[in-house]
Amino acid sequence: MLSKSLESKFTPRAKEEAKKLFAEMNITELNDDNLYAVEVELDTRISGLVTMDECEHKPIDHELLKIYDTLSDIILEHEEEIDFLNKLFLQ
Repeated sequence: MLSKSLESKFTPRAKEEAKKLFAEMNITELNDDNLYAVEVELDTRISGLVTMDECEHKPIDHELLKIYDTLSDIILEHEEEIDFLNKLFLQ
């Protein structure tokens, strides 16, 4: 179960972005092998958006940045609960 703070941040758009991310990564089910790859991909996307904002002064989607951060927090908090993450993100 998500904490209250994460639950409030896991908006319909966040759910959609999670599904889009997993589709782009060709992930239909999370497991121990691909969970790390998802964490790395989220970190990469967060870093890319922050770099665009801070260094390149390009407009970014700040809501998307918060969503990626939320998804990363959810995964880190529940990385031992693969079944829960599958239900949350992929069903």
